Amino acid sequence: MLMITMTFLIVGVCYGKSTGKFKGMQDVIGAMVKQMNTVDYVLVLTFFCYNFLALLAFAGLGTYITFLGASFLQFLGLDNYPILLIIGFIITTGVINLFVGGLTSKWMLLGPIFVPMLYQANPAMTPDLVAAAFRVADSSTNIITPMMTYAGVILAFMRKYKPDLTIGDMIGIMMPYSIAFMTIWTAALIGFFAFNIPLGF
Repeated sequence: MLMITMTFLIVGVCYGKSTGKFKGMQDVIGAMVKQMNTVDYVLVLTFFCYNFLALLAFAGLGTYITFLGASFLQFLGLDNYPILLIIGFIITTGVINLFVGGLTSKWMLLGPIFVPMLYQANPAMTPDLVAAAFRVADSSTNIITPMMTYAGVILAFMRKYKPDLTIGDMIGIMMPYSIAFMTIWTAALIGFFAFNIPLGF
């Protein structure tokens, strides 16, 4: 960790000096403080997410929701079709992603419920497979949700070339890409699962 910190510090200071952005140590400290300010959002989000998870654990509600969800999937007969479970989870996460921004917050809310639920429904739905399905859905629909952190930045760059564009225009333009990404990456994930290819080392 120290080596990573020192590497980025040295590279950052050298870059700041060469571009003239850093004229003294105070500028370096100011830049570091500015970057650390972005951590506040994560800390606040983590505080409320962990309180929510603690409440679920204390009340036993998370276990109950997991049991109900797994029982419902088994009732529908989907426990015998893990590929349908993968596709269903990807679609569910993609829809939720349109309304809830932030990768970490979504995973903190969905992970503790869906990982055990899908594993209970079918042991082939391992945590790494569920996490991969989550990333497929999240990354595919990021570009078509106004809740994405960089939606305003993307729209600003688009307006450099066409000033009258709106957020709706941006979503409309990106929709075919979103559908294509989700289709291709879902097919790739199913291929990994069907041919029993490890998802990682």
